[in-house]
Amino acid sequence: MPRPGNPAAVSTGRLPATEATKLVRRRSAMAKRRARGEGSVFKLPDGSWKARLRCGAKVWERRFPSQREALQALEQWRRQAAQGVYLAPGKLTVGQYLEEWLEAERSSWRPTTYANYRFICEKYLIPSLGKLKLEQLTTVHVERLLRELTSSGCSARTANLTRAVLRSALSRAERLRLVERNAAALAAPVQGKSRTPTPFTLEEVEKLCAQAQGHRLEAAFLLGLLRGLRMGEVLGLRWEDVDLQAGVVRVRQQLQRVGKELLLSEPKTAAGRRTVPLPGIVVAALARRKTLQREEQLKAGPSWQGNPEGLVFTSARGTPLEPRNFAREFHGLLDAAGIPRRGFHAARHTAATLLRGMGCRCRT
Repeated sequence: MPRPGNPAAVSTGRLPATEATKLVRRRSAMAKRRARGEGSVFKLPDGSWKARLRCGAKVWERRFPSQREALQALEQWRRQAAQGVYLAPGKLTVGQYLEEWLEAERSSWRPTTYANYRFICEKYLIPSLGKLKLEQLTTVHVERLLRELTSSGCSARTANLTRAVLRSALSRAERLRLVERNAAALAAPVQGKSRTPTPFTLEEVEKLCAQAQGHRLEAAFLLGLLRGLRMGEVLGLRWEDVDLQAGVVRVRQQLQRVGKELLLSEPKTAAGRRTVPLPGIVVAALARRKTLQREEQLKAGPSWQGNPEGLVFTSARGTPLEPRNFAREFHGLLDAAGIPRRGFHAARHTAATLLRGMGCRCRT
């Protein structure tokens, strides 16, 4: 056998074992190397792993305890880059992240949810925490914000809702590995008394029913007081969902104001879609409402807006009822009956109380 270094060994075209091994490893590494723009993952001297991705002028870069976590982060960043979402963790502020979160999740929320979340962010979160670097946000910052809210007169419910919105936003940031932990989830909720609407007494219900007779919205008030429909469900009720013969209404949608628009939407949960049996007094009031609406249409003439949705409760011109106007009418009814003002939601609690008192398990 020729010895290494012998010309005969060269003529066979073979490389010594050590050089062949190096060549195989080099070729293997080149085969695994990511294409330009796909980012990189490499091991650091201290044993941790770093993921890095450049997309134009934006750079994602972060250390991870394991190669697996670094690869997962790199894959997530690539998806964000493909979607046009550029989040550089080191420079990203809480305010910038909240704005990006609102728009990224908007399509998965109901319009009212988006409007409420944006209000909380703009009213409470961004003014107080917006300039902080997202990576530097701690539980101490969150709990300080909650204390400031309660000391400035906000209720415990408002403070906890603010915490819940931030917790939801940071849950996504945690999943994207933009933060190590969810600071809002670790913050202690504000303790306070829950403010449950005070139901109307039986005597007050009798007064309201008597006072509502002849009112153009009598049936709407009775649906809340006696059957527990929410304001949005009452205002969104269509004639096609009212069966006077069977004495039932089917709750299929609700009317709500979102920003500058009045929007019809489905109930929040499957349980919200329900069929509600009606007592005779409500059936009679709905029948009168149907007759009155026809009379209003004739009286309005050309100014009638058509009521294209077929809503049961409209203005005198056939337009959807503004929730604030409906609440004003309800408060006027309370004033006329000499009953302290309460929100319309108190009527829902009243209906549930009355039904429980009669031993009825009907859903409201």
